Formats: sequence, structure tokens, C-alpha cells
Amino acid sequence: MADDIKVSVIVPVYNSAPYLRQCLDSIVEQTLREIEIICVDDGSTDESPSILEEYAAADARLSVLHQQNQYAGVARNNGMAQASGKYLMFWDSDDYFDLTALEKMYNQCEADNADICVCGASRVVEGVDIPVREPVYLRMKMLPEQIPFNRKDIPKYILNFTNAAPWNKMFSRSFVERESIRYSSAQNAEDVFFVETALCCARTISVVNESLIVYRRDRVGSLTNTITDSYLVPLETWVETARELKRREVYPEESFANRALGNLIYMLRNQKNYLSFEGIVAALQDYALEELSLSDASVARHDWQRECLDIMLSGSAGDVLMYLMNYTYRKQTESAMRERLQSKENRILLKKLKKKDTEIARLKGAESNRAKLKWLKGLLGR
Repeated sequence: MADDIKVSVIVPVYNSAPYLRQCLDSIVEQTLREIEIICVDDGSTDESPSILEEYAAADARLSVLHQQNQYAGVARNNGMAQASGKYLMFWDSDDYFDLTALEKMYNQCEADNADICVCGASRVVEGVDIPVREPVYLRMKMLPEQIPFNRKDIPKYILNFTNAAPWNKMFSRSFVERESIRYSSAQNAEDVFFVETALCCARTISVVNESLIVYRRDRVGSLTNTITDSYLVPLETWVETARELKRREVYPEESFANRALGNLIYMLRNQKNYLSFEGIVAALQDYALEELSLSDASVARHDWQRECLDIMLSGSAGDVLMYLMNYTYRKQTESAMRERLQSKENRILLKKLKKKDTEIARLKGAESNRAKLKWLKGLLGR
């Protein structure tokens, strides 16, 4: 039975009851039938456990593991320990998936004998149920002409052509076991260590250039949308990942530096209080920037990131905050200006269309009047 399982789908679950049925439906209805679904309940306090048991009773391919709240990384590791499929897929319980996702990614892995297969993805914002494809999940322009590929083919972009999340990537289980790659037990950013290590160690990486995943963004209560007192955890995870890649001698310095910088700026912009912001900047200046190959601002690929890194290196936390606030204001102003220009263009276009419709109506009216006059003249014998 285990030999017949093509993909093990591992789903950590924590208080996601409002979204769980949509998620599970999109998994059990996958066109690839030879799968096992391992759901790991991470100490949920809502209706998630009962929903999981309901689905397990209805589908023998779905099993449920229960653990005390130890976060998604530990849940995924525990799920992996039970997996028997040829490939591993790590999906989140508040997302949903194209019904052909597993079949397409499995076939691509088989065709290319791939250690990893990456697909495109879309995001949907809470309250706006319209998926929008995001290029950050798969940037085809950064890939070499020859696919499959690996770190040696694109050393400058190996960590930049996709994001650091696992849910748009299928992994060969034998590859993961051979390289002894596991998730961090951290409360958040736990996937960084696993994904970045896997991308750098993989011998063959393939892609499916389709949006097969719908990622739910800004969900209230999700870890990525929750600020805790452990504000240094994501930073420490990036430092730990850099050390691991150096230890394995697969460290892509430029690619890693730019990936880490983008995430650090995102982390700083999402802090909810100044003390945590100040603590992160202090840690960056004390040791982290050097560990992450960010001790020279010239490594940044974009001008604004270069400016920001330069301030991080020598300025105060207040200086960094002012720069980010100013940058955010500039971006918002540019966005508002684009909207105004677009609105103005739309008004001009609408005015032209109305004018055209009026002219067409006038011409039709004139033509109709001429026809009526001709008919009347004929009737009168003129």
C-alpha cells in the first residue's frame, strides 16, 4: 500500500475552522488519487479537530495526528515522520488548491527526476475573494534557459526566483532524507530554514509555470499576521539558516543577502511597537548584518534597499524608521497618483465614448428621418 502512494500531503492545522473545509475539499478532490493526507492538529481550541475527524472518517487516505501547541515547524516534522509517499507537499490549512496541482507537479517531478518542483501561486486577501497571481512565487525571468536547474546554474538568483514558503513546492522525500533537512521549531519563519536549505542543496529543480495555489493573506489570527513578544525569532532564523548553508558549503552569498534583506525590511515595517523595532535594529548592527552578508550596502540590488541598508549599518533605529516611513509615504503617493491618472484617463475615455454614442444616435436619427421622408414622398406621389 505504501509503495503506491505518490505524494504525502502534510497539513499543520491550528484554529483554522472557518477555512478548513474549503482547504480539505480541495485536497481530497485532487485529480491525483494515489496520495495520503496527514493532518497535524497543533493543539487547536476551535472546531478544527472535529472537522478533521469528520474528514478522516469519510476518506481512508486522510489521517489525523494530535500534538500540543508546538507551532507549524514541529507539526510538519511530525507529519514527515509518518509520510510514506515518494514526494512531500506541505500545505497550509487556510489555503486552497487547484484540483490538478498534485498531478501536474508530480508529473513534472517524474519527467525531470526533480528534487524540487516549484509552481506559481495567487493570493487572496481576507474579505476579497478574488485570487491575484503574484510574481514573487515564481519569477520565470530569473531562471536559466535550461530547466531543470540547480544552485550552480543561477547562483545569484537561486533564493530569489521564488519565495521562502513551502506550499508552492513539491519535494522528493528521498532528497529530504538524504540531506537531513528539517523545519525549525520557531514560532514563525520556521519554513525559511527548510526551504532555503533545500533550494541550495537540490541537484535538480523543475517548475510548473501555472498558478496552482491560492494563499490566504491577512487572515486574522494567522501566525504571519500576528505580532508576538518574540520579535527576534525571524531574524534568528535567518542567521541560523545562513550558518547552516555555510556549514554545508552551499551558501549563495549575493542571492542570500538580497533575500534576507527583503525579508528584514518587511519584518521591520510590520512591527507594532517601537521597542521591538529598536531591538531588531540593535541586533542587526550588533551581529546579524555581518552574519547575513549585509555588511556592505552595495550588495543590495535596488536603490531604495541600498539606501535603507546604508542607514541600517550606521544610523539609529529612529533613522531607519524615518526612512521606511518616508519610503512608504512615497509609495502610497505614487500609487494614489497612478489611481488618479488612471481615473482621469477613464473619465476622458468615457467622455469620448459618450460623444461617440451621441454621434451614432444622431446619425441613426438622421438616417431614419431621411427614410421616413422618402416613404412619405412616395406615398404622396412626389
